[in-house]
Amino acid sequence: VTTAVVAAAAALMLSGRAERPGPPATAKPSASVSSTSAAAPTRALVSAAQLPGLLLDKNALSLLLATSQLQVASTSTALLDSSAEVTDSQCVSAWAPAQVAVYANSGDVGVQVQSLTDGLELAQRTTVTQAVIAFPTPNAADNAVEAQFGRWQQCANRSITVTTPGSDPMAVPMGASSVT
Repeated sequence: VTTAVVAAAAALMLSGRAERPGPPATAKPSASVSSTSAAAPTRALVSAAQLPGLLLDKNALSLLLATSQLQVASTSTALLDSSAEVTDSQCVSAWAPAQVAVYANSGDVGVQVQSLTDGLELAQRTTVTQAVIAFPTPNAADNAVEAQFGRWQQCANRSITVTTPGSDPMAVPMGASSVT
């Protein structure tokens, strides 16, 4: 089965402050050129089995976050459900990637989720959750990005309340959403 990849989004929680990158980007188009005219751009296709290789490794993430202690805490090939952690259910996908609330009926054909942590005390802990979701066609991937971006826009530039297991509720500021 060949799939179009829609996203590799890392959700970062740093010292009690959540930072989110912009919405997921689709695979970069590549163009082929003949001697007489340019062909329409196409998207790179990958198999669902290739999804783990699209995630950043712990060394790259450690470098990005200026920490040398990140270790893989969990991996999964299933969508996540963090809805119990976020008081505004419309914003659960702005808090964490690969959410059932967004992708359950999206037609995805593969999911790879990975969480990493440095294992420090909760107040200083760095946790990263990243995910890649595959779709059967570029059009299906585009539709998923559009739906996700619509949800993120509803949560932009305001705070949401998040309660993770073993911690007190915290207000998490959400930034502006954009597609790059």
